[in-house]
Amino acid sequence: MEPKSLNDLHANPKNPRKMSVHDAGALEVSLQTFGDLSSIVFNVRTQQLVGGHQRINIMKRAMPGATIQMLQPYPTEPDDVGTVGLGFITIGTKRFPYREVDWDKNFESAANIAANRIQGDFDIDLLAELDYELSQLENGTELLKQSGQTESEVNRLLKSVGAIDEPGADDQGETDKPEKLEFSLTRDQRLIVERTIEYIKAHNDLQAIESASLNGSALFVVCKEYIERHESATTTNPPIEATEQNVAQTPAHPQTEAITAEPGMVEAQTPTA
Repeated sequence: MEPKSLNDLHANPKNPRKMSVHDAGALEVSLQTFGDLSSIVFNVRTQQLVGGHQRINIMKRAMPGATIQMLQPYPTEPDDVGTVGLGFITIGTKRFPYREVDWDKNFESAANIAANRIQGDFDIDLLAELDYELSQLENGTELLKQSGQTESEVNRLLKSVGAIDEPGADDQGETDKPEKLEFSLTRDQRLIVERTIEYIKAHNDLQAIESASLNGSALFVVCKEYIERHESATTTNPPIEATEQNVAQTPAHPQTEAITAEPGMVEAQTPTA
C-alpha cells in the first residue's frame, strides 16, 4: 500500500477545539519527546499506565473479555521516544491502539502530566453551531448525548444561538432570573478565581443566597465584600442587597476545582492566540 501524505488529511473547518500558542508549542514538544500519548500507554519498566487510566477503568468494568494483542514484529530496543511495543486492545470487533514504552519513573511522570494537561479549549461559537446542527437531526438528541455533553451544557449553547427561548419573567415568579456572565482570563488569573471561589464555598453558608449557583454565589460574596470595604460612607452608590445571613469568614487553605458552567455564575474562558 502506498504511503499516504499528511497533506491528504484535511482539517475540519468546524472542529470546535482550539489551542493557544503555548499549548500548541507544548504539544509539539510532547510529540517529539514522548511520542503519541493519545493512545493507551503502558510503561514496561515501572509496570504502570502512563495514559489511558480512565479508559482502562471503563474497559475493565463495562467491557469484559478484552485482550492485548501486540503487532509483530515490534521493536526489541526502544525507539527515540522510548517505544518498545505497539498493538491493540481487542474487545469483540473493537480495537483500541495500545503502546508500550520503557521509561524511568520521572520521565513517566512528566509524560503523564503532559497527557492530561495539553488539551486545548473549546471554541464556544463553533461548538454551539455544531450542537444546533445536531439538534435539528431526527436522531439529534441521541447524538448530543453521545457527544459527552450534559443536557444543561447543550441547552445553554443552544440558547446562545437563539435555538431555545429564554424563560420569561413570569416563569421565574418574583425571583430574579439567574444570568450568565462571560469574560476572558489568562490561565494564572483563572486559577486564582477558581481557588477563591472554592475558598468561599468551603467557609460560607451560600445556601442562604437565592437565585444563584454556588459558584455564582461565591463570586458574588467576594465582589460584595470588596465593594463594601472600599466604598466610603458618603458614596452616592446604593448598597448591594444580599440575602445571606451573617456569612462566616474562617481562614483556611483553599481547594482547587475547575469552574463548571452553571446558571447564575461567571463562565471564564482562557484566551487563545
